[in-house]
Amino acid sequence: MAQDSHAASSGFRSLLPAREPEPSAADAEPGSAGPIRSAIQVVKRLSVTTACGACRKRKARCSGERPVCSTCIKRHTRCEYDRDVDETHAKAVKRKFEEIRNHRTPYEHVYDALRSRPEGDVAAIIRKIRRGENVDDIARQIEHGDLLLQSSLVPETRYRYEFPFSSNMPPYLISSSNMYLDSLIYEWAPPVAPPPQEAISGVPFARRQPSAEVAEYYTPYLKPYHAAEIVDAQLSAVVPSKWTTVCSDDVLMTRLLSAYFLQDHDWWTAFQKDGFLEDMSKMNHELCSPLLVNAVLASSCNYYRGLSDRTEFWNPQILGYRFLAEARRLWEYEQGLDKLTTLQAALVINIVYSGSGADKIGIAYMAQACDLANRIGLFKQAAVVKDLRLQHARDYTAWALFSWQSLMCFHYFRPPVAMEPPEVPLPDPEQDSRWFGEIWLKYPLSRTLCPSASGDVFKARAEFALILNELAKSLFAGTPPTAQLSAVAVANFYFRFKGWYDSLPASLCPRRAVLPAHLKVHMHYFQIITRLLRSPSILGESGSEHQVAMANLFGQPPQQILANAMASLETLLRAYYLRHGFEWLDTYLVSVLMEMCLSSIDSLEDDAASKDVSALRSSIILFAKGIYEQGQNFFLGKLVFQLVQAKMRQEDLEMLGQVARLETLEERQTFGLKQVQMEWPVDITSMADDPRKKKLGDMINQLGGTSLE
Repeated sequence: MAQDSHAASSGFRSLLPAREPEPSAADAEPGSAGPIRSAIQVVKRLSVTTACGACRKRKARCSGERPVCSTCIKRHTRCEYDRDVDETHAKAVKRKFEEIRNHRTPYEHVYDALRSRPEGDVAAIIRKIRRGENVDDIARQIEHGDLLLQSSLVPETRYRYEFPFSSNMPPYLISSSNMYLDSLIYEWAPPVAPPPQEAISGVPFARRQPSAEVAEYYTPYLKPYHAAEIVDAQLSAVVPSKWTTVCSDDVLMTRLLSAYFLQDHDWWTAFQKDGFLEDMSKMNHELCSPLLVNAVLASSCNYYRGLSDRTEFWNPQILGYRFLAEARRLWEYEQGLDKLTTLQAALVINIVYSGSGADKIGIAYMAQACDLANRIGLFKQAAVVKDLRLQHARDYTAWALFSWQSLMCFHYFRPPVAMEPPEVPLPDPEQDSRWFGEIWLKYPLSRTLCPSASGDVFKARAEFALILNELAKSLFAGTPPTAQLSAVAVANFYFRFKGWYDSLPASLCPRRAVLPAHLKVHMHYFQIITRLLRSPSILGESGSEHQVAMANLFGQPPQQILANAMASLETLLRAYYLRHGFEWLDTYLVSVLMEMCLSSIDSLEDDAASKDVSALRSSIILFAKGIYEQGQNFFLGKLVFQLVQAKMRQEDLEMLGQVARLETLEERQTFGLKQVQMEWPVDITSMADDPRKKKLGDMINQLGGTSLE
């Protein structure tokens, strides 16, 4: 009454709510013609594309009705549908009816999940509801994803990578003499019980699932290395902006340092990590300096995938260029100071230049580091000093430099710079682990930390360098250099290397090796063995007296040892890929990938009619893919890929294009190729090869305008 009187006094008619429409008989009954009629309309709209024969001939728009379309009725023409069109239409109608019958609202999806899912999923759904998320989004996640995994984003932890082209291991690698087929990383599954002290027998994952405790213990065998992160209190405490003027983003620079220590520090070791980080966090200049920090950050930029254009070493806008420019400026100021950190920075700068296609400049820094080491008596047994921590850092750097120069000089066909090893003995990692330092890894969804066995890797590489340095002296220190070693000398070095291999610690044995640094220790061993056993002094005609003598000298035919070494090297590369992939930067890996890829290309040309052609092609595609992916991280990878690409057959390149984005070089990349200064000899088959004819820089230039322009 009050409302009516108010409406009358105001002179306006009162507005009432509209009446709700009465439901029709068709819509009132469940499953009646209402929704069916709407479904048929939708199907008709979807079916317009299936025109009748008459409309297709006239290219006219067909309404799609059955049995006669409205267009043919208007034109008074005969209307016929093809049988396959009718079947398509019937399937569409049936599919739409199924959708209507099975249709559930988002609320029904959520309710069913709350009723049937495990407690963990139910808790995650309730949290999303309380946060006010849209019910449609929650229902979509329930239907298409795992809420628990989506609520906790972690790095990629899929079980293993898959080989391109062919997912199977090549038949020529399947042999009882190939010990790596029995390794845990190749089987990619842990045993079902905790490991005894001796070697363990693995059980394939496809047959039996390991318990949670065993899976936790064997996390490194089940997850890729790049999914882990370094856990180090000192690394978390550093403030890099106090050591460099290039960047003020401490979070970014800490990530750069983490990527550096995670990916390649165990292989290209220039300094002891713990001492460096401790002094960096405490602003102490004994084991840390602005020069060393800027050099490490410049190298780190290639390892951190969050930086774009990191391969353009010539671009002054990228962060790596600016860090290197600052390091070079500080290097000029430190000339003549004879500091330990200056020597360490020189080694890091060497790697930066070598990865940028300018190892001619990088080698000069390594030579200066060796000169500085001689001036400060780094390789000599020093008197007892009060600062034991500084003494340990000196001794560690001495062995790091010795290992570094032994490897570089051998692969560059040069006499060693350090003719004698350091006088200080190497400690035992089990007795003095703090001398070496350790990298502790935290894998996603894992409750425990995993050691990387950094001490075992460092000691094994240093002991390997002792033999490698003597081999380099025997080959290159003479005047003139020795063209080749005698068969007896080759056998002597072979047995010395084999003795080193047989005495590897448990963490690095063929059965247990898993991390990239572990696998590279084995790869380098077989890389050296293959070069040794290709010496002309031990080659001869099959069945000749010379071959019999060589078999007696080596205990078996050298050709068999060589074949086993090549098979082991390829198996190691494939095991590396299965577990870790080739996408993350690993500077040494490019060398092995290139050698194996070029060897497979030569084998394919020699055995074009062999039954192993498909297996060889799968190896070529895998190794070329790895080189390409490494080239996305540093410029040297792009150079090596140009060389490999030029030697591949067109059909293999087309197949490679299915798993890698092969692009023509842009103008700015061509600019980088014109600045190549590489002295590195590549495509080496034996130590008797002439390195002057196989320098990477010259081979890139010989590719001509087609490859570069």
